Parts: sequence; C-alpha cells; structure tokens
Amino acid sequence: MWFMICPLSTETDNWWPLGPTEIVGKVAELGSEVTKFKVGDRVGVGCMVNSCRRCDACAKDVEHYCENGCIWTYNSEDVDKSVTYGGYSNFMVITEDFALKVPENLPMDAAAALLCAGITVYSPMKHYEMEKGGKNFGVVGLAGLGHLATKIAKAMGMNVTVISTSLEKEKEAREKLGADNFIVSKDEEQMMAAKRALDFIIYTVSVDHAVDPYLALLKTNGNHILVGMPASKLSISPISMKRCQYCGKLRRDRERGRSGSSFSFYSSLIFYRTICAGRKTVGGSLIEGIAETQEMLDFCGKDNVVCEIENMSMDYVNTAMERLEKSDVHYRLVIDCEKTL
Repeated sequence: MWFMICPLSTETDNWWPLGPTEIVGKVAELGSEVTKFKVGDRVGVGCMVNSCRRCDACAKDVEHYCENGCIWTYNSEDVDKSVTYGGYSNFMVITEDFALKVPENLPMDAAAALLCAGITVYSPMKHYEMEKGGKNFGVVGLAGLGHLATKIAKAMGMNVTVISTSLEKEKEAREKLGADNFIVSKDEEQMMAAKRALDFIIYTVSVDHAVDPYLALLKTNGNHILVGMPASKLSISPISMKRCQYCGKLRRDRERGRSGSSFSFYSSLIFYRTICAGRKTVGGSLIEGIAETQEMLDFCGKDNVVCEIENMSMDYVNTAMERLEKSDVHYRLVIDCEKTL
C-alpha cells in the first residue's frame, strides 16, 4: 500500500498531525454486499471516506460539499464516532462507494497523488470547460499541483504557459512537462508582453500574492482560479485605470491643431487589470466528488498522466515533515507501507 503526505499537513497547526490523504493498494478482502470490486483489484482512497448521502450536494455527486459535513480520510468523526487517521497502516477498511478504481497502466505509487493533487487541478478545468482543448492555459507555480496541472492541461490539448518566479524552472517546464511558454512573473516586460493572452489561470501555490498582475494576463471573460491556499486575504482592484500614451498623444496633437478629432478626458485613460471592465472571474476550487475523481483517474490512465514523486519508507516520515516545512520537496512524497510495516 502506498500513500502520499499532503503539504497541508504542515500548514494547518490545529489539525496536527494530519494523516496521509491519498492511499493506493489492492483489495485483500470483501464484505458480503460488495459488488463493485473483487479481491486483487487496484483501488484508491482519496480525501474523504463517507458523507451523509442524503443532502442535495450528495445527490449531485459533490460529496465533498456535503451539507452535513463529509467525513475526511483524516481527523474526522466517522458515523460510529471513531476518528479517521488516514493511511498510516498496512490495511484500511472503506465503504465501496468511496473506493476508486486505479487504471492498470498507472504505477501504484505515482497514482496515489492523483487522488488529491490530480483531482484538485482537474476539477476546475472541467468546471470551466477547459477540457474542450485549444484554450490558452496559465499555471502559476510548478510544484506538486502546478506540474500536474501542466501535464493534464497538455493532455487536454491546451496551449500551456507556466508562470514562475524562478527562471531556473523554464527548462524543466518546457522539456520535462511539455509547457509551450514560460513567464518569469518578476519580469515586468514578460508580464506586459503576455497581456490578455490567457483564457484561464490556475494559481497553485500557497503564498500570498497580488491578484491584479495576473488578471492583466487574462482575456475578456477569463478565469483566475485558486487551488493553492494563501494564508492572508486577497486584495483585488475592481477597476484600475492607466493613462494611455497613444491616446494622450492624439489629444495633444488635436490641441496643437494637428488633428480634427475630438477626445474627452477619458480618451486618455484605459482600463487594465480589472475584474469589472474585463468581465473576469476570481474563484476557488477544492477536490471533487467520487464520480469526477474516477473520471479523472480514467483520463490519466488513458493519457498516462502521473505525478512526479519521491518514494520513501515509513521511518522517514518525521524527516519528510521537516522537509515540507522548509519547502524542500520538489513534487510529492510517497510512503511505501508494504515494504516498511
């Protein structure tokens, strides 16, 4: 059995310690009423293990939005009042409705991270209909979520631009992950050159950031979606105005008698980096329900999309937590329980 340590484990002090949230293994034993699986099947368990199954959200297959509170894989009270502890074990008991089938061609260890990171970036792509292909897709950050967003977007046929603070990641983004373009967000010339170039931006890092510069990269009706979780509140300018040098020149020429055109005060102003003037959306997304998570796994199986991982043994867990706190993990850490328990 393999499971992944979620970076949130080191960011949410009041939940410490979190158990691993993405668990992959094989069916060892079945209850008498199980019909969806057989012994030996490759299965996965994501971020939740149950829900009320009665509310409107559950009826619409978005159990993670359960109105009575879904039961998370870790640190939740189950229906029998026991507490869930995640995947720190060599076996797990799960209701079949919350178990997922792992495609045969996907490596078990690399498939584990798809059950959280994979669905986290896949779901907003589906919700905003990015999967139709041909869209210009921006990915901010190239760590665990960002590299999967890049891979999945490419598999969907999108033109992908990776946006990072580090020029050092350009080679990796282009050659290893298949990105079409790369922007260094600290480079104002590169950011200006990419104005109104993107249909969609997915923000994958959990650090505080100014939203306005990224809104400038979006086309009209573009979407900026958070899947990383910054600690501070976001600050967004509904409308910002900037003086247009070209319009200003025409107005000065008119005043000097060189043009018969008439310009008002506002002719020398343009709207930029805006939500309102560009009808842009800033939103957020978490994971997704069981049905769409299975859809994501099937999609990744068809296109051989997996997470880049670093395997480790159970006795490495404390060191792994320390590395996560120091941001010393490139993509995702996966524990191989079978070999260490």
